[in-house]
Amino acid sequence: MKILILEDEQITGEGLAFKIMSLRPEAKVLAIIPSVKEAVAWFNAGNEADLAFFDIHLADGLSFEIFKQVKINCPVIFTTAYDQYALRAFEVYSVDYLLKPVDKEAIQRALNKLEFLRENSKNSIPDELVQSFLSTSQQQTYKQRFLVKVGERLLSFDINEIMYFMADNKTVWMRLASGRRYPVDYKMDDLQQLLDPNHFFRINRSYLAAFKAIKEVYVYSNSRLKIELDKADNEEEVIVSRDRVEEFRNWMGK
Repeated sequence: MKILILEDEQITGEGLAFKIMSLRPEAKVLAIIPSVKEAVAWFNAGNEADLAFFDIHLADGLSFEIFKQVKINCPVIFTTAYDQYALRAFEVYSVDYLLKPVDKEAIQRALNKLEFLRENSKNSIPDELVQSFLSTSQQQTYKQRFLVKVGERLLSFDINEIMYFMADNKTVWMRLASGRRYPVDYKMDDLQQLLDPNHFFRINRSYLAAFKAIKEVYVYSNSRLKIELDKADNEEEVIVSRDRVEEFRNWMGK
């Protein structure tokens, strides 16, 4: 069984590949592709797979955009960091989805299901289903409040109070407009999917900032960008990742 994995986090993709092969030793992972653009190029080159695992939210868009550009002739198992009611529709068309972090038991169930239904189900995903998901995803409800524990108290903060999130070693901090900061029980990758991308941008691996927190933007060396964040500590230097500069410029100009 030839398998394609679409995942923009290399470690996550490699972990998924290892779990699949431990369950199906005969399986061969053809590639781990990190973006919509590269996936389209892979299929346009005439490559074929028996099964594909598609992460839904990627750095350059939804993986469903691939279906608008090329025809997918293999079953697809979708992965996502959080559940959405629209995803349940995929089961009607014999397409499964797994919630991250994906464990071996979930993969086993999905593989068993697809193997059982392979001869009786359509390989490709109907266009109306893709369009339905694209429509509902545009109406997605993003996280509006964060709950943090301070001593014996639980404090709730509205999304409008948040300036940015910062990863420091294994802790992710939430900086508020008041200047205070609190640790949150989320990974940066999860926050990137939970927050409205129109208002928050993943500047680099360590910073995810609200538009209102962008105080100044400076042209840095080699066309890179340096950002001055409002309410940030003076020693904090925030540089836009080289591969995100163009995307950041577009986001700022929306």
